[in-house]
Amino acid sequence: MVKAEQFIHGLFNGVGIHTVHSPHVTDLVSTRTLQYLYDLTQSQQLLLPHDQVIAISQVHEVKDEFGRTGYRNHTILIPFDDYCALTQPKRYVEQHFLQDLTQPPSTLKTLDVNHP
Repeated sequence: MVKAEQFIHGLFNGVGIHTVHSPHVTDLVSTRTLQYLYDLTQSQQLLLPHDQVIAISQVHEVKDEFGRTGYRNHTILIPFDDYCALTQPKRYVEQHFLQDLTQPPSTLKTLDVNHP
């Protein structure tokens, strides 16, 4: 079993810009890479060769209570070798994206990646 990390970064009502991540995100990617991922404005899948990680992001445009436009980004980080071993990586990732992001979660857990 392999572990995948995740983070949520974005604009939330009553909170402003907020970030929460699972415990070992910074073990997988550098702080510089993490800042780059925070700033994504569209959903995408990225190979991060320096970190040997696949980042899969689900990004939504949102408005806060003051009408300001911003983004909410939920990204899952999977080590490259483990991603390649998954038979259906898209299905694996989609089942782990949080559907209700009206308020930021207080914590996020490391995800279990089950190989076939």
